[in-house]
Amino acid sequence: MKQTIAITLSSVILYLVVIASSDRLTNQYVMRAAYLAIAGYLIGLFGQQRAQFEVRIRELETRAERHSIARSLHDGYVQALAGVNLRLETCRELLARERPGEALRELTELQRGVAREYDEVRVYIRSLAGIHGNLSRENLKDNSDPRLELNGSFTGPVSIGEQLLQIMLEGLRNARRHAMASLVQIELQTAQHGVHVTIEDDGVGFTDSDYPPWVIASRVAELGGEIALAPNGSARLEITMPNA
Repeated sequence: MKQTIAITLSSVILYLVVIASSDRLTNQYVMRAAYLAIAGYLIGLFGQQRAQFEVRIRELETRAERHSIARSLHDGYVQALAGVNLRLETCRELLARERPGEALRELTELQRGVAREYDEVRVYIRSLAGIHGNLSRENLKDNSDPRLELNGSFTGPVSIGEQLLQIMLEGLRNARRHAMASLVQIELQTAQHGVHVTIEDDGVGFTDSDYPPWVIASRVAELGGEIALAPNGSARLEITMPNA
């Protein structure tokens, strides 16, 4: 705004000097100088308003990006850390009961899960930094957007319902990030003493049928439920949990 005003005033003064030196300083030429000053002021005002608008837009975009990052960290990696803590507590109890074999299997599965989460965090950080390297298919995020078919209903405690939603959400994330699926089907059945959830997609399936997705498995274990993979290696999870 200041630069525009200064340039406008300089132009008006130069214009008046030239007109005065040529002995043509009439009302008509004076009004032209006034019009020039008004036009310069309006241009400066509009420019200032546009600059303020652009700053506001950048602030809103930055705030939206921060909210998006916060949601990703909370819904993904914070929950993953909670799962790690739960698994470590389970290992500690197994060792206290002198069951080292089960503790070793739990630690092996935990190590696999931590490795997967590490890869995803690394990809996420690289995406925030705008760095795109040669990443494997397993590390690509959101490389598909499959259709979702959700059937069933649930009646029970809110704490159980919250865990069910998180389990289904993690299943959808896995389908998008890893499975290259075009369709995800979720079936939810509520019985008097239990809940049965089936998550299935038409993607590539699980590479290791002995180890279900560890984030989902940790939530199921926390509620005292059971999780099973399809024996043929397809992407089908069958989860049974108590409803109390």
